[in-house]
Amino acid sequence: MMNEHELVINKMLKEREYEKILDLGSGKTSLGTLLKSFQKSEINAVCYPGDERKTKSIKENCKGNYNLYEMDICKEQPKEKYDLVMCHLLLGEALKFNNTLEDMLNGILKIDAKEVCIIDYFEDIDIDFKLVRKIFKSNGYNIVKEIIYKKENVEKYEKFIGKNYIGLLFEKIK
Repeated sequence: MMNEHELVINKMLKEREYEKILDLGSGKTSLGTLLKSFQKSEINAVCYPGDERKTKSIKENCKGNYNLYEMDICKEQPKEKYDLVMCHLLLGEALKFNNTLEDMLNGILKIDAKEVCIIDYFEDIDIDFKLVRKIFKSNGYNIVKEIIYKKENVEKYEKFIGKNYIGLLFEKIK
């Protein structure tokens, strides 16, 4: 049985195929789901440098063919081209590592990607989703899918209560 994270990721990417995927802010949930759902894809996972809670968890829990890198995408980006960049619960982490939402979005947009999927907490007060849409649109992306997914169990955080996930799938205009 799939957990809520897997359900949202699969709902966003249903019936899509990708040769090369980049999982930014990777964790065992997003990487594990991508490995199961896209077994023929080349998958690169990126964690913030020194974020051992994620790298350790990935190494212990994720089985399959992937490459794991540590980098601050606000300061450097992979040079390869990707069919999909997955940003699962990434945007809310910007402040945690002394970056702004705009820094994070600009770093993501410097990556050569056909599609970018953002999944985060709709209630996260540190994420301005109108700004996210505006910045992607002004950088040549259209929204091809948007969902709100009501969580079964709310999660309490310091600044907000997570009741819903929002999923945004952007596609680069050709």
